[in-house]
Amino acid sequence: EIPNEAIPYLEAYRGFCAFLEAHGGFIISSEKAVWNKTEGYAGTYDRLIQFDCDCHRGLWCVDLKTSRDYYPEFGLQCIAYSHAEYIVLPDDPTLYPMPQVDRMGVLHLRPDKYPGPFSEAWRLVEYPTTDRDWVAFLAALDLYKWRAEGRFRKSILNSTTQKPI
Repeated sequence: EIPNEAIPYLEAYRGFCAFLEAHGGFIISSEKAVWNKTEGYAGTYDRLIQFDCDCHRGLWCVDLKTSRDYYPEFGLQCIAYSHAEYIVLPDDPTLYPMPQVDRMGVLHLRPDKYPGPFSEAWRLVEYPTTDRDWVAFLAALDLYKWRAEGRFRKSILNSTTQKPI
């Protein structure tokens, strides 16, 4: 059973699927776990979409979002997916190589934000990432790992034999 508040978002997604069909696009994969063994991270992309029309040509890695807006951090998420080394399937020990992604973006589903006959309650927002964005993602990943080590927690700092100055 679908909650009433979800129906406009499902309709927006259906509108995007109609756009795909009309513009030579098709979903080749959805909701797959990916892994970068070298850098030590994993995630799950929402869609890999192939476009054959000139305006969108290429393999896109697309994340679906219903947030109030779209944000710069989404670009880091996109580049992480595109740099994954493997696709990992449940109950399958085989590591499948991640295909080369040409373009990355967010499918922003917001029926309240994009009303009207042409926008159809969604917007495909491309994140044209660069090597600089990959470096920024790796820095954020390193900071996450550093915090997970628990350095400089009060419990550790208070257990030292030194007295605070």
